[in-house]
This record gives sequence, C-alpha cells and structure tokens, in this order.
Amino acid sequence: MTKDEWSSFRRYLLFKTKSDSDNFEFFTFLQKRKGQLTLLDDSESIRLKYFPKFSQKAFLNLMSRLTLWLEEWISIQVMQGKNFAHDLYLIEYLNKKGLYDLANQHYRSLDKKLSKTKGLDTETHEAKWKLLHTQYYSDNPSKRSDKKDFFKSMITQFMQCQKERSMLYLTELINRSSIRGLNYAELKNALESSMSHLPSSELYGFLELLFKLVTEYDLESGNKIFSLLNKGFIKKPSELHTLLTMYLVSYSLKIWEKNILKDPKFIIDVYDYALEEKVLMQSGKIPVVRFHNIISTVGGLQAYNKTNAFIEKWYNSVETDHPDSTMALAKAQNAFYHGKYDLILEEIRNIDFENTVQKARALGLEIIAIYKDPILTHELLHSKVNNFQRFLQRNNKKLSNHYLQSHLNLTCLILQLYKRKHNKSLVIDISQYSPLIYRTWMAKEI
Repeated sequence: MTKDEWSSFRRYLLFKTKSDSDNFEFFTFLQKRKGQLTLLDDSESIRLKYFPKFSQKAFLNLMSRLTLWLEEWISIQVMQGKNFAHDLYLIEYLNKKGLYDLANQHYRSLDKKLSKTKGLDTETHEAKWKLLHTQYYSDNPSKRSDKKDFFKSMITQFMQCQKERSMLYLTELINRSSIRGLNYAELKNALESSMSHLPSSELYGFLELLFKLVTEYDLESGNKIFSLLNKGFIKKPSELHTLLTMYLVSYSLKIWEKNILKDPKFIIDVYDYALEEKVLMQSGKIPVVRFHNIISTVGGLQAYNKTNAFIEKWYNSVETDHPDSTMALAKAQNAFYHGKYDLILEEIRNIDFENTVQKARALGLEIIAIYKDPILTHELLHSKVNNFQRFLQRNNKKLSNHYLQSHLNLTCLILQLYKRKHNKSLVIDISQYSPLIYRTWMAKEI
C-alpha cells in the first residue's frame, strides 16, 4: 500500500476501534514496518517476540479481525473509485425507502452528469443503462409519468452496451488466440451472431477500428485510434482508455515486426503517450522491470542519443529507491543495442540494484561487454561468467524459470563464442539454447 493508503486505512480503523486498543496497537506495529512486511517472521514468532501477552488463539483472532477490516476498507476504496457507483447505490436506497422525490433529484443530477461526461466510455454507457434499470425496477411512480418511453430507452441502452462489450470481448478473444494458439471458434461465432442483432452506437464504431487493428494488423486503423485518443475522443482515465492504449502499444510493435510499419517513430510516440497518461504506471510510477523492458524495445528502434533522451525524460518516474542507478542501467542497455560496448562497463559501475532481476540484467550486459573488449583477458571473462552463473543459481527462487534459463544460456554461449575466437572450426548451434535473452544479437555474433 502507498503512504496515503496506510493513512486512509488508519483513519478507517479509528471508526472501528480505539487508539489504545490491542487492534490498533497491532496495526501500528505493521505500519511502522510497512517497507519490510515481506521480511517479517511467521505469525507465531511475531507473537512470541512482540506480543507475548496474547495467547496463540487470541493473537490469531486479532489478525483475523484486522484482516476483515482491511478487506472492508478495500471494498469501500474500490467502490469510491468507480465512477457513478455511489450515485447509483444512493438512488437505489432512496427508492427502496420510498423517498421518491429525493431519489428523483439524484436521478436527474446523475443523468445530467452522464450526459455531460466528456469522451466515450463503456463504463459511462453502462451507468446510463444501470440508472434507467434502477429507476424502472423500483416502485418510484415517476417512471410511469415520464414523457419518453422509459422502458424502451432502458432496453435500447442495454443492447448498445451489450454490443460494445461483445466487441471488446471478441477483440480480446482474437488477441488471446493469436498469442496462445487456442481455438475459440464456438465463442467467436456466438459473439458475432449476437452482435448482428443488436443496435450500434458511436462507440461501437470506434471499437470496430480496434478489431480491424487486431485482426488485420491494419496500420491505418492504428493511426486513427491514436489520433482519436490524442483528441480526447475516449474518456480518460477509464478502463477503456487503458485497454485501447495497451492494445496500441502491443500492436504497433507487431505491425513493425511484420514490416507493415516503416517508421518506428509511431511506436516511440505511442510509448510516450502511454507514459504521459500513466497507462504504463502503477500508483503514478513506472515499475522498474517494465521500465527496463521498455528500454529494451525503444533502444533498438531509434538513434542512441534519442533513446538516452527518452531515458532522461522518464527515469525519475520509475518506482525505485535508486533513480540514478536505474538510469545508468538503462543507458547501459541503450549502449548495448547500439554496439557501444565500451560504455556498458562505465555505466554499470557502482550501481545500487533495486532487485535481483535488475542485477541479473546488469551482469548479463557486463559479460557481453567483457567478451567484446579485445583488451580484457580470458581469465576475467571466465571469472565473471562463473560468478554470474553462481548468482543465478543462488537466486533461482527470485527469478522466473524463463528469465533464469535465458540468462544461463547466455553465459554458455558467451563462453563458446570466446572459444571460437581461437578455434574457428567450432560449430555453435543457437537452436539448442531456448529460451535465450538477446537472441537476435547472439545470432549475428554466431
């Protein structure tokens, strides 16, 4: 949780318990250690060391009670973060209590708010339908005296929402099928059949562009989507805005790989937009692993100096306690992608690593730089490779199996490449090494 979230939960707890209670004492214990919670001992060790006055059963009850309150607080936070949810629940409650005049006031207020919402959005459209539904399925007499056909409006709004959602699901179905090689033919046919009988909306027309981008790798559709996003055609922030931006990031890369997109500037612009709109961020910060993955992508798409400028623009937005080290490692990545191997060792010298993944990335670049340096010795390379392999094995539980194996394969191939410098007849079969990080680079070296 963030600092603000801890403070919010603290205030919530004070509605449930007193500041001098055992419940609050335990919360305070946790809050003081909020940055090291994953390092704490098991619950029994914590009880014996810090709360010996409690029996085992009493301490377990204390933890359960605090967990229950935390879950309640989370539910409230989620509800408050949902647009229009508060108003809809309030109108439903007022109608149930027979406070129809007050319910109608809030109904008109929310209806006006929804009509004035800037940008299209599935959540806003669904809120319009839910508003009509909440009012219709109540005993409120206003639904019968309304000048327009209340029931027809509700049904029409519902069908449009259903068609919009169906198109989003159909698009993701195609996307998921292409990634995982799964067959969703039956679901695909069902969605297409249901949509053919439903009325369209302006938003549905926009979603057809997304469908064309995903199914046909259509660059023109991608350009139109990006242009409309920049013009505020889609409400932001919203779930739909996030989805569209993430699709655009993914498929701009795919159409580049298929050689449909000729100018990589479009990809860089999409990444910049996604970062500026905080779509690629969590709680306002770029996750450190994601930042380095982005650099791995953009580093190979544009000039060295431009990528360095990109790094300098965004490194302070990364979720890290060591921003300068994160920038240095990112610049080392950039140096690698542009063949400036002599700069790698200079960049990663004296880095404070944020996590094991970041250190593994740096050590991988280090052995590449040493291998490419004609001055550095064979003994140094062997020593660094052996140290890196021991590091990977020692930290195997902190790394995904794919990440671990891809770097172990890198170390094996680096040693083989070095051997081949002195034995030109040595045959290296890269197909035997999978997964493999920097495969494209390695293939060129071989």
